[in-house]
Amino acid sequence: MRLGETVEWGNGVSRRLLLEADGLGYTLTDTLVLAGSRSLLHYPHHLEACYCISGTGWVTDTAGRSHRLEPGVLYALDEHDAHILEADSDGDMRLVCVFAGRKVVRILRRQPLPRKKLSRCPHGRSRPRLLPRSSATSATSSIATVTPATPPRASPGRWRRPTAARSALMPAADLMSADARQNALVDEFAAWHERLNAVGEGAPACGLDPRKWVAVRESGILRLPFERRFGGRGEDLLTTMRVLEDLGHGCRDGGLAFSICTHIVTAGIALQRFGSEQLKQRYLPRVCDGSAIGAHAITEADAGSDVLAMQTRAVDRGDHFVIDGAKAFVTNAPVADVFVVYAVTRPDAGPLGITAFVVDRDTPGVRTGDPIPKMGLDGSPVGELVLDGCEIAADRVLGRSGSGFLTLEHVLKWEILCTFSACVGAMQHRLERCLDHAARRRQFGRPIGAFQAVSHKIVDMKIGVQTARRWLYDTAALFIAGKDTPADIAIAKLVASEANVASALAAVQIFGASGYTTSTGLEAELRDAIAGTIYSGTSEIQRNRIAATLGLRDRSPAEHALELR
Repeated sequence: MRLGETVEWGNGVSRRLLLEADGLGYTLTDTLVLAGSRSLLHYPHHLEACYCISGTGWVTDTAGRSHRLEPGVLYALDEHDAHILEADSDGDMRLVCVFAGRKVVRILRRQPLPRKKLSRCPHGRSRPRLLPRSSATSATSSIATVTPATPPRASPGRWRRPTAARSALMPAADLMSADARQNALVDEFAAWHERLNAVGEGAPACGLDPRKWVAVRESGILRLPFERRFGGRGEDLLTTMRVLEDLGHGCRDGGLAFSICTHIVTAGIALQRFGSEQLKQRYLPRVCDGSAIGAHAITEADAGSDVLAMQTRAVDRGDHFVIDGAKAFVTNAPVADVFVVYAVTRPDAGPLGITAFVVDRDTPGVRTGDPIPKMGLDGSPVGELVLDGCEIAADRVLGRSGSGFLTLEHVLKWEILCTFSACVGAMQHRLERCLDHAARRRQFGRPIGAFQAVSHKIVDMKIGVQTARRWLYDTAALFIAGKDTPADIAIAKLVASEANVASALAAVQIFGASGYTTSTGLEAELRDAIAGTIYSGTSEIQRNRIAATLGLRDRSPAEHALELR
């Protein structure tokens, strides 16, 4: 496309002559988006169209509509607002972007940003820039009087997580601020919280409420971290955590939030990261829309924390495996449609003898038990999975035979970071309730918050939620950057789970007798919180892992295997 050339416009309905500066003030800019990154264009001048010169990717408008960009494709935008340009991971994408305004825009050159960038929080630890992905700036950017994107305004009284620090290298002309971008997503999904809470009346005493799952599917939250070609939203780990944190804040069903995280991570992330193209095509679209509920099966009656003691066996028969065994305490098992099952394929190989398989619920020989009554997380069903002579095709292996332990390690990191982000949201909501109660409740002629015994409990709750949040997000940033994070993951899990229990206990005490009744819901939150010190690795196991990194105990065979990966 050249200056002065006449091009099709508005899906071919009309034609316009493109000039660098004509009566309408059109401006052409040469834009570069680095491979695997995003660039958000937001100018006071309307973005009219983009023409792809090289590379491939996507353009997405504020309504979430995505269009494919390939060399020679001219996309005339229907809505002339901020748009996200995303380059595929196999190469940079170069475009000509067309802006319309009443004055000519000066063109300045800028260097692309690094693909992964951490900003420094004022308290010393690296804090992640909460972006969907690290974004590249335009190689040649349009800048005149730039108006930064305004963060969506929260409804009155609505909690808003502290704004993420912004890097000085992030031009306001090219990128919506990290916090504004994520606030927009938070507000989008927050509209569903009220519905999720409303349909809870008359829910089953133990298990997943089908009506709630319908609302979850319609909300689109299950699509967050998955590729667009499978129906996902293409968001990264940090953004997914941020939305799940707000889910924990706004949805009072802790079990539902737990089942959502389990579905997204244990089946979806495992398939996206380790599945073959055939497996991805078959399962990820259904994982994204929630029509196939996911679960993973690891724990056994005699193999809990000691994963290498599992007795489920998968015998290689050439073109298929025969799996026999029984799994216990499988989250979502009573309702799941697809399982990621971990089984021993080489008993003499230790951690390198475990393989992960994708198993359909309707596979002959698969049987699930009824939901197991438990202390908390009532909205998340847990049950047994029995595999009796199940024949599983060899192409259902995730990754390679013998790589199951590495698959599990990757999935557990995602599980901890996502699940406890939701817990942090619940902790924040609980803190706000206690602050409100301490101001309203009066004894001895004063608000109870004026008494040191009460105020110190609330202060400890504040410290707990802030500490847990920072450990989770900082660890996620290190994980995304490819850093080795065994101690960080263990500390984040330990801090978040135990702070959640302490927060729930303090809330019951602050509310007194009413906190002990079911009317406030605080006793249910306490029961939910206790589970966090057990699932995804008990607190004792996390302390063992931290001790091993300090050289205070010998590393287990599994830990040695992870070092060799």
